[in-house]
Amino acid sequence: MTDLLLTDVMGVGIAKAKLLESHGITSVDDLIKCSLHELCQISGIKEVSANSLKSNAKKLLDSKALPTVQSTLDNKVTESIQKTDEEVQDIQNKQEINPTLDKNKGSKNKVKDKKKKQKDKKKDKKKKMKDKKSKKIKDKNKKSKKKN
Repeated sequence: MTDLLLTDVMGVGIAKAKLLESHGITSVDDLIKCSLHELCQISGIKEVSANSLKSNAKKLLDSKALPTVQSTLDNKVTESIQKTDEEVQDIQNKQEINPTLDKNKGSKNKVKDKKKKQKDKKKDKKKKMKDKKSKKIKDKNKKSKKKN
């Protein structure tokens, strides 16, 4: 990361930054990549200090990287929501352009209902006719029995 300075690392002041730079360590990345042995070879830096510097540099780098990762995730979620919104809008536009898509389904059901009603009416008519005929036959039978 080029926007981080050595002085951003906790424990590295201007003097220590100049000391590190004089030994080729010019960035936080360089400090992290540098081995403990190499750091201990620099005068004025002992093993405890070297461990602390490397640990603090890693923490700094991680703290700067985390918002970047979070930002990337946020952007992806936002893009996904926007795509979904666009898909919904496309569907709504198609329905506005061709509103008969849903109406046709309804009209097909209406046609089916109408045909069923017509069949039911025919059945009812036939049943009434049958009932009338059977009543006439019964009436005839009763009359003929009375005559006998």
